[in-house]
Amino acid sequence: MSVSRGWSQNAISTTHAWLREGLKSRCITRDLKWGVPVPHEKYQEKVFYGWFDAPIGYVSITSCYTTEWEKWWKNPDNVELYQFMGKDNVPFHTVIFPSALLGTGESWTLMKTISVAEYLNYEASKFSKSRGVGVFGHKIGTPAPLFKELEDEEVEFYRDKFAGSQADRALKAETEAKKIAEQLNKEKISDGNKKERATKSSERLN
Repeated sequence: MSVSRGWSQNAISTTHAWLREGLKSRCITRDLKWGVPVPHEKYQEKVFYGWFDAPIGYVSITSCYTTEWEKWWKNPDNVELYQFMGKDNVPFHTVIFPSALLGTGESWTLMKTISVAEYLNYEASKFSKSRGVGVFGHKIGTPAPLFKELEDEEVEFYRDKFAGSQADRALKAETEAKKIAEQLNKEKISDGNKKERATKSSERLN
């Protein structure tokens, strides 16, 4: 944890908790029909657990791009690795993946800086596609092409609102809708331009 000055506080606290409680054995395979197969004749029916082998993809996809992939991934003295993620993925990147790399005995580039986002909840629950918790485009009655008409500056305020947040945020649909409506009403876009853009979008749908 000597490099923790480059870590967001939630990454530090999560990793400390794992180390403080003591590392436990953890299954790295699943009984699924899809996934990366375990390369061992004894485990032909098993695949690797996604978050065990997913970080390895950072290395493998680089090797697909260039034969000189080791200039980035085996160059700890000259390369600084920055990673960004949601807080539920912290242990896989601060404990499990580094441990796998160190276990090879080779000189890998290890993560130096990690920026971790907190959860954005919907009302009182976590977003869940399988349970239907959240806001889904096919249910709001707005044709998809209309979303493409939004300019970057029209949604920038919303991205900035959650950037760098160090606490879970609860998204309350009614409140957020009101805030967005107020913000869009302040946009310096003439009524004529709004009507023109809406007309063009409608024409594309017909």
